[in-house]
Amino acid sequence: LLLLVALWQVPGCLIPPDVVEDQDNLPPELDWTLSTPEGFEYTLDRGARKDPSVEFSIANAVSDPEADPLYFVWYWQAPDYDPKPEVGNLSMILYPCDIFSLRNASRVTVAVWVSDEPLEFDSGAEQFPPIKYGIRPPAARFWTVELVGNCKD
Repeated sequence: LLLLVALWQVPGCLIPPDVVEDQDNLPPELDWTLSTPEGFEYTLDRGARKDPSVEFSIANAVSDPEADPLYFVWYWQAPDYDPKPEVGNLSMILYPCDIFSLRNASRVTVAVWVSDEPLEFDSGAEQFPPIKYGIRPPAARFWTVELVGNCKD
């Protein structure tokens, strides 16, 4: 009995440690109000300068609660055309005068998908989403860009 009492008083000897359960992975958070350009609609005048372009960025708008590495897929889609992926991380620049389908288009949709799991563009997809992803859907941000003016050659 004396031995049992003595062992009970040794810290941690007979008390099992707390069991740490695996927590679900939390998805990235995307605050669209901090992305650029602001809002959901943007107008780009293709004739306003020699090389018109617009930069889309989520640099200040995305984070992961667990600081996991982030993966990005940017794409744009003009009416009557399949979605086209663009390489980008926190930002992507769209050059409408360098892209045949955008030289005379009146609008284009630009989007970014963010995940803490690897993303892969699916070229056979119809409309949105044009990516394959794991169990959890990624965070997303969309812009509708009105294209006005003519490209200068």
